[in-house]
Amino acid sequence: MAFGFPPGHVEEIELEVDRDVSRHAIGETFEALGWQYENPFPDSYVAKTQFSTQSWGEKITVFFTENATLEIKSVCYMPMQLFDWGKNKKNVDGFVALFTAKAARIHKLWPARETPGFDDDGNTPLQRALIDEE
Repeated sequence: MAFGFPPGHVEEIELEVDRDVSRHAIGETFEALGWQYENPFPDSYVAKTQFSTQSWGEKITVFFTENATLEIKSVCYMPMQLFDWGKNKKNVDGFVALFTAKAARIHKLWPARETPGFDDDGNTPLQRALIDEE
């Protein structure tokens, strides 16, 4: 149970799949949890839970950090709420568990994407031309 103005819970997880897979998994996770969400910036998401007998609702933010991690934060929607009765931690834990499963499934199902123009060593056509000149 968290305490604060408003109470909340934050967790950071390391990404084990690329950002495209993660973005797709985030959307699927929000939809599976029944949370309405928006994507105001390419690397951040904001969702809201519904009012319930335990809470007036929570705001969940998910965004990519600089160091290939995903930060998930759940905060009570009402700023004057003192206790969250464990609801924010439950939101974050539920998101992480479902996101991890969905990201692994999507990664496995999507065919390996090859970047056109790169050779086996990862060189671009320009890099190959410069190497050939030397």
